[in-house]
Amino acid sequence: EMHTIALNGIASTQERQVKMAEEMGVQLSSVRNSTREALQGQRVLLDGQLHLRKQGKKITAGIEGINTQMKSSEEMQKRLMVGQQSQELALETMGKNVKRVTDTVSGISERSERSL
Repeated sequence: EMHTIALNGIASTQERQVKMAEEMGVQLSSVRNSTREALQGQRVLLDGQLHLRKQGKKITAGIEGINTQMKSSEEMQKRLMVGQQSQELALETMGKNVKRVTDTVSGISERSERSL
């Protein structure tokens, strides 16, 4: 009878060990699944970071393009101002030339009238 009791004790110990092993297997499977999900989450985050970096580079390039256009526009404005100043000088010179011609013609007219 002691033999039977001992065998029953060994059997129940083995049953407990099997249950513990099964529970550990379930826990390991759960850990594996959690790890897999965490890795997938990290992949998604890395993809998102990569996308943001690309977008950042595009935005930077766009800003650089705008800055270049603004500089171009400023240079064009300066050229236009220089051109306008040149036109004003040319008009002023033309005005002086017209006055000289007018004065000369007036002088000739006066002399012609006097000589008549």
